[in-house]
Amino acid sequence: SADTNPSGGDQGLEETVRDMEFVLAIIDRHSNADPLRVAAVGHSIGAVQALILGMHNRRISAVVGLDGTYGFKGASGTATGAINFSAEAFRGAVLDIRRAEGVGAAKLDSTVLESMRYSDRWQIISPQMQHNDFTSRAEAGALAFRDTAESQVVRDGKVGYEIVCELVRRFLTLRFDKYGSQSFDLDAPAHSAGFTVKHWTAETAPQSPWEQWAATIPQGLEAIKA
Repeated sequence: SADTNPSGGDQGLEETVRDMEFVLAIIDRHSNADPLRVAAVGHSIGAVQALILGMHNRRISAVVGLDGTYGFKGASGTATGAINFSAEAFRGAVLDIRRAEGVGAAKLDSTVLESMRYSDRWQIISPQMQHNDFTSRAEAGALAFRDTAESQVVRDGKVGYEIVCELVRRFLTLRFDKYGSQSFDLDAPAHSAGFTVKHWTAETAPQSPWEQWAATIPQGLEAIKA
């Protein structure tokens, strides 16, 4: 999801999430798509949309937020105020990559991530990247400004973007290959680039009423047979 919200406000966010759900329905009709290996990725407000989509759809097993709006002070309400926000509903994995405190006046707030206690969550912070460096604009900027005074800043953004792409690729590969949370090798590439990594381990989630009922079916059938 892009960092746009054309309709504005909560209504625009919900409309975008419904559009993404329509895309999910299209994916389901393609034989070459695995419905059990679906992730949502978003930048800025798009990260909020990806998060809400995951909370509202069990088919989403991983969410990637790139400098997501929900992680800044004064802006967490963009997620928590959404109609379908439910911190405990999402059971997949979350990768949150963002700029550091103070970069572009950023003030970080991990409240939303910390509230998602039934999900494995990684937060990786880049010390130098700007907000737009988390998109392909970083690559385009490196070409446009390579011979200017801003070239070093642009190069830093391009390098950071390439590292972010590798981290996302590795996160999704390991997630969908079902290696388990202990095998997510994100620390090495992140630390080598000067990024910092924080990990919150998922708590064991209680069974929903549906899961409890489903678990009793085999026992009930055995009782009948006996």
